Amino acid sequence: MFSAIEECREISPILVSPRPELSEAIRDFYYLLDRGYNRRLVLDIVTSRYELSRVERLLLYRSVFPSTVNDLRRRKLIKEDALQKHGKLIVDGFNQISTVASALVGDTLVVSTDGLVRDLAATNRRVTFCPLYVSSLYLLLRFAGMLLKGELIIVLDSQISWSRHFASTLRELCDLLSLKCTVLLSNKADKTIIEQAQAGIPVASSDSVIADRVNTLFDLAGALGKVISPTSVIEIR
Repeated sequence: MFSAIEECREISPILVSPRPELSEAIRDFYYLLDRGYNRRLVLDIVTSRYELSRVERLLLYRSVFPSTVNDLRRRKLIKEDALQKHGKLIVDGFNQISTVASALVGDTLVVSTDGLVRDLAATNRRVTFCPLYVSSLYLLLRFAGMLLKGELIIVLDSQISWSRHFASTLRELCDLLSLKCTVLLSNKADKTIIEQAQAGIPVASSDSVIADRVNTLFDLAGALGKVISPTSVIEIR
C-alpha cells in the first residue's frame, strides 16, 4: 500500500504542446490510414519523419483513426439525455478511472477523431490503489449517478494490481451514494463487457476493441474530464 501511495505522490502531468510538426504528423497519419496502409508501419514512418516524442507518438496511436472507423464509432455515441432511456450503463472500470485521474492531475486529454476522449497515461502511468485513483472512482460514480437513475454494471480487470481493493471500495461507495451497482471482476474484462452489452446496454469505454464490438457508447469519463479540466482538452479535427 505504501509503495502505491508513493507512486501517486510522484505523479506529474503528461503534456503535449501543439506544434506545427505534430499537426503535420496527424494529417499524414490520417491520410495514410485512410488509404489503407498498415497502422504500425505508418506510425513508425510518421514518427521518424517528424521526430515525434514518445507521448506524441502515443497521441497518434490512441487518437487518430481512418474515416470508416470514425463514422461507425460516432454513430454509436449517445448523448446524456438518451442515456437515461436505457436505464443501465456498463462501465469499463480502469479505462474510465484512468481518464478521470488524468483530468485531475492536468494531463492533456484528446478528443479523438472517433469522438471519444482519451488520456495519454497508457505506458506512462499505471493505476494504483492510492488517493488519486480512489478520488477518481468517487467522482466517476457521483457523475454517473447524476446522469443515470438506473443500474451501473462496473467491470474491473482482475489481472490489474489492487483490483480486489478497487472492487471492495466500489461497492462501499455505491452503498454510500445510494447507487444501484453490480461490480464484476473478470480476468477477461473486454470479453465480459462485450458479452454484457449484447443485451443492448450502452458502454462507457474508450477502448478501441470494445468500441468496435458494442452497439452503443457513452463517453462518461470524457464528459467528466471536460468538466474537471477543460483547458487540458485538445481536439483532433
